Amino acid sequence: MLFLNEQPKTIEQRLSQLGFRTEALSAHLPKPDGTIVLLPRQRLWATQSTGRYYVVRSGSLYAESNQRVAYVLQAGDVAGLHTADPPILEDYFSDDPVTLDFYDSATLHKTITQSPELSEAWTQYLLALSGVFCHAFSDLTKDRHRPQAGFLRFKAGDMIIREGEEADNVYTLMKGHARVEIGEVEVGHVEEGEIFGAIAALTRSQRNASVIATESCTVMAVPKEQFAGLIEAHPETSLHLLESMARTINTLNARLAARSGS
Repeated sequence: MLFLNEQPKTIEQRLSQLGFRTEALSAHLPKPDGTIVLLPRQRLWATQSTGRYYVVRSGSLYAESNQRVAYVLQAGDVAGLHTADPPILEDYFSDDPVTLDFYDSATLHKTITQSPELSEAWTQYLLALSGVFCHAFSDLTKDRHRPQAGFLRFKAGDMIIREGEEADNVYTLMKGHARVEIGEVEVGHVEEGEIFGAIAALTRSQRNASVIATESCTVMAVPKEQFAGLIEAHPETSLHLLESMARTINTLNARLAARSGS
């Protein structure tokens, strides 16, 4: 991956880490569903399905946002991770022919869940990619918005959030330890520094799990209306959120594997 504009010095180290994760991911990816050649100035989404991930085999692929090149994907990089409605990126294109391997996204996700090695490589790649974007764009928005946060304290056994309740805040565990329960069944833990309660707040849905303090805890609560502003002002927050989600996914995968083997 390359950026065309001037970047903070720390971005070089992040890009180096991303390159290492990209190589590891390429080594574990299965055989692609197919290969295409994107011709010069041809738009990827104008000719191909958005329900796929595309891995650059050769050439350089430009990611376009607001009618400008945001960054450049090189061999091993994955295109199609930012599909959304409305789209984060308008499209991908190149000045020269680019060879792309493609994977059906749903099928690849299923393969990832069935392969611990691929799951780890995929998670580490996404975390490294998030780290690159956080450092690349944090200077543009830092200090623009500082959301108001409150600090709450809980003793062992206290319910921090309750399954089924409306989500008003996003939380960060500043000190202590807590367990996560679904239907009174323990499914995971929250460690110091982890963000939790974000999914329900961002999706405006009810809490899908309870979080209970297992010892004295100090929690920072940010109102859900201000959490988006927190990410905008401090993009590194999204990296912490991804790390927390990745740990949760790995824990659930381990529990599922243990049940399957019993």
